[in-house]
Amino acid sequence: MSDLAALLNRYRDMLRPAAAALSVVIALLATVFAASTSQTPSAPLDDDRNSGYVDPSFEDGQNLEQIRQDFFYAVLVLRSAEPGVGPVTMDLELQRIAQAHAEGNAVTGVEENLNQPVAMVQHHLPVESATGRSLLDAFLYSDAHTGVFLDSRHEHVGIGVAQGHGNVWITVVFSQ
Repeated sequence: MSDLAALLNRYRDMLRPAAAALSVVIALLATVFAASTSQTPSAPLDDDRNSGYVDPSFEDGQNLEQIRQDFFYAVLVLRSAEPGVGPVTMDLELQRIAQAHAEGNAVTGVEENLNQPVAMVQHHLPVESATGRSLLDAFLYSDAHTGVFLDSRHEHVGIGVAQGHGNVWITVVFSQ
């Protein structure tokens, strides 16, 4: 019996990395499929506020990407806890719009409205206290922002994260 248990444990240990890799492939395929079928606006951005954005150092860029990933995961967890609200998928066009807008905010140091037919929220926190979870928590202090995150009509999302003026700036754009 112990030989059978050892064999099962060995197979389980080998299958965990394969299952993790398969889940990443499925997530990537879902994102590509969503990008090709979504009803995302494709209008160009109407300003050049981000033209002065300086790309962060490699380390800061890695940190910003980690914030984006953690934020996206926190949004998925938040939505999964709400009855009747499905998950959202990353949309490449929304991602481009959100990133350009976040970079514009980082350059100007001001959160401005986005002239696009999408639902958008934005915020900023000091670099030293900005995490994906702390940024989502900052949004959730407002019922209006919480409503945007939990709107069951929102199926696609783009998350822009940029750094400037000592802050991390986040822009989140949703569409149907």
